Amino acid sequence: MDNVWVDSLKNTLEITDATVFESILVLLASFVPLLMTQLANT
Repeated sequence: MDNVWVDSLKNTLEITDATVFESILVLLASFVPLLMTQLANT
């Protein structure tokens, strides 16, 4: 019983890591153009 719980916990952590990583990528992708325009303006 404990093994199944640990496995599901690991799966949840892996899914969470992937989601966090994807959201960070999206944030970076939206931030870079903003930084570029700011740098170009100065």
